[in-house]
Amino acid sequence: MGFPKNLFISIFVSVLGTLLVLGYFGLVPFFSNLTGASTPRDLGVRYNNSDLMSINQKTGIKYLALNGGLPKETISLQGQQHLDVAFTQEELTALMNQHSTDWRLYPIEDVQMKISAYGTVELTGVLRMDVIDEYGQATNMPVQVQNQLQDQFKYIKSNPRFYVRFKGSIENNKAIGEVYEAEIGRIPVGQDWLTANRELILGMVEDRLKNAGLFVENATFANGQVHFKGTGPQTIGFAR
Repeated sequence: MGFPKNLFISIFVSVLGTLLVLGYFGLVPFFSNLTGASTPRDLGVRYNNSDLMSINQKTGIKYLALNGGLPKETISLQGQQHLDVAFTQEELTALMNQHSTDWRLYPIEDVQMKISAYGTVELTGVLRMDVIDEYGQATNMPVQVQNQLQDQFKYIKSNPRFYVRFKGSIENNKAIGEVYEAEIGRIPVGQDWLTANRELILGMVEDRLKNAGLFVENATFANGQVHFKGTGPQTIGFAR
């Protein structure tokens, strides 16, 4: 007895439809690309090489190429220097994209940052799920946080786009603020979850600052700029 043609077509269409839906929400690699779920929102922030040169001049950080294989061998932070400077949204966008090129475990790519006149910040890009575990190992991310991330993202089999809109400031490495909106792929993160996990989010920001070799006396966002006062590394090494 042959396999019914109509049943085969129904199954094929159902499977294809399911994959397209999952792809639309950024959960399946090939279909995420096909439906545009892996393409970040365009915030209209454009940068060029002069922005990268400008921010490197402002920070004075020297970058080295490493040959590390293990996660902890792919990044190195050395020295300390004081900074009191303003960075534009274009400069920060340029720097983050350069880091995604220079460091093979940088967890985001194709990034844009936009800062409104009143200090609301939008950040968009691609979340690199393919390196997120190794990134956590390389930067001493707390095991509890790594486990929570793995649990939250266990169904995501692609590198989805992300979007976050927030307002905040940093005082003596203490993060203050609120996340107003967040998306992974095309899936919005519920406001209830953002509210319930506010302290977890702020704590993670503080932990990331510490592990980036930064001590932030004060950082504020306004008019397309971040004003930063604090200390940072003199030399950073990355392995591609």
